[in-house]
Amino acid sequence: MFARSKNDSYMGKRNEHQSKSKFWKTYSDYRLILWMWMLGDTAVMWAPAELAHNGFYLHSIMYLLVIIVVATPLLFSEICLAQYTNCDVITIWNFLPLFRCFGYGTIYLVTMKVVYMLVLTSWSLVYAVHSAMSPAPWNTCDDYDGNSTTKFCMVKRKNTSVFQNCLEAQSMYGGDCGMKTASRCFFEVQIGNYVTSAVWPYCTPHYKENIALWCIAFALFVLTLKRKFLRIGVKLALGYVGLGTFVLVCIALGTGGTWFSSSVSLGWASIYSMDWTVLDAQWCVVLRKAFLAVGAGCGMASGWTSGAEFRSPACMTAVAAPLLAVLASLMLSLVTHSGIKTMSFYHGDEENIVELGNNFFFTPFASMTETLSYFDEYNLSGFIWFSVTFVCMFVNTWLLFSYLKDYLINNLTFARRHHKSSSMSLVVSLVLLSYPCFCSDLTPALLDAAETVQIFTSLIFSITIYWIYGYYNHSVDIIFMIGVKTSYFWKFCWVLNPVFICFILVTKCTYLALSEHGENSHEIESLGTTVDFLLYIVLLGIYALILLFPLVVQLLIYIANGDWKGLFTPCGDWGPKDDILFKSRKMFVPEIMTTEFLYRQVKKHGYSKRKNVNVKKELSIESEASHCLQPTEWSVLTSN
Repeated sequence: MFARSKNDSYMGKRNEHQSKSKFWKTYSDYRLILWMWMLGDTAVMWAPAELAHNGFYLHSIMYLLVIIVVATPLLFSEICLAQYTNCDVITIWNFLPLFRCFGYGTIYLVTMKVVYMLVLTSWSLVYAVHSAMSPAPWNTCDDYDGNSTTKFCMVKRKNTSVFQNCLEAQSMYGGDCGMKTASRCFFEVQIGNYVTSAVWPYCTPHYKENIALWCIAFALFVLTLKRKFLRIGVKLALGYVGLGTFVLVCIALGTGGTWFSSSVSLGWASIYSMDWTVLDAQWCVVLRKAFLAVGAGCGMASGWTSGAEFRSPACMTAVAAPLLAVLASLMLSLVTHSGIKTMSFYHGDEENIVELGNNFFFTPFASMTETLSYFDEYNLSGFIWFSVTFVCMFVNTWLLFSYLKDYLINNLTFARRHHKSSSMSLVVSLVLLSYPCFCSDLTPALLDAAETVQIFTSLIFSITIYWIYGYYNHSVDIIFMIGVKTSYFWKFCWVLNPVFICFILVTKCTYLALSEHGENSHEIESLGTTVDFLLYIVLLGIYALILLFPLVVQLLIYIANGDWKGLFTPCGDWGPKDDILFKSRKMFVPEIMTTEFLYRQVKKHGYSKRKNVNVKKELSIESEASHCLQPTEWSVLTSN
């Protein structure tokens, strides 16, 4: 658990070669799982909503640049370290033993993300089921007319004149016209009205979300019993996501409103009006979502990569997988953007077309149902959208739960002996932890805490690996492992990576999701704070305690051993698990792996001209034998 003393015989430990059984039969399975992990809530829910509602073209360029320059280099390093050492989320920090405590913090982060994903996946399942109905509840007011909560209901696409009169009343009097759309009514009944200010302290999900939650939990328990289910499930999920995205793009491009030029839908109005406060907030959200889209900092990518063999092509997928995920995310953003333009074209107006609710989840759910309803009357696009979203959410929850369960089984003897009962206990515990977060004002607090921890972990990782361990040493490790020299682009990004991530962390702490609609949360007068902000502080406080305790114990051990230098130097067993590879790394000269050096040596020794193959042989059989027996002089050309 903690650092070893100098007298520990770590070489004996190395000879045991604690290699895990190889999970990947083919590297295509690994690539698909890594790609599916990046199609999470950020890529298929938040990024399309933020990009389409706040300036599609400009923000899409920013989104792509941040992923290429900031997120992908960090993910590449995580994958390379995992394949280089075959370590878990704890021992991978052995390049700087003092910060091994962040490995325990990563387990806590994965737990928070599983709880958050259970809530989000349950809501997605409810919307996916309702979108398959004919008509969908957001395309009719039959269930809301005369209701004391919803009162006057309208369907914007069907009641065009009523909606236009409502817009005129809002513009003239600056208030609400007293009408609600069917999409808003359905959202408020299922998600929006369930906040702590209304139901405190009884936070339990509605019966629909409750049924969806336990169905998801049962599916997780069954599907994690066999590892082959994951390989099959990911292939089926990616096939459906690819097909669904293609159909949505075709539907969107086939509507006349897609080709309608709208300045508001492009987001240029905020630039023309010089409302830099709003613009800066939008930029910061896009930058943060772009960094979080690839899933760096969660330990997931490194966890799945640790089963890859040494010098396999697994590392190179770190570049391909994020770009494929960005492509899918931008295509879904294009669909949403086309829907907004179709709404503007349909009503002949560009202002106040898209509803902005008073809940954090209004945009990806209620606003999305209203936008997609303008594509077709039978809600085919809505069903495809929410079914694709649910599939991505469920597979991500599956990957997170599998990662958490594997860690417990590999490190706890009781869990290893009682595999099924431990898995069932884990999934039930996570379900019970998710119950309070079904209050839609507490879910953003959980999301804020998870994102803050994830960005902070990424920041510490980038500082330690690039600035303390050194980007040069990291580059040499990669050359030794995959036999390819790292380019100047990677080195440039690695050097500036901590600066970029620090800026993203500052923007995250400045623009919290829970502060966007904080009036929905119950206020605790005795503490002078709201419930959602209190939950955010408590979650971060638990994370601080998880970091502090191992860090203090680690320092005490080093103080007792008098090894102050070992605080900032890699452990003695840091490197490849294989004993031969570990020893050869000490003798490795990185220059021999570069083409430039080989050509320079050949030119220097006069071997640039071809020699006649019929030249007289100078060496006899005896001289060859004597040459083999005599030790040759060492050089970098013959070292490997």
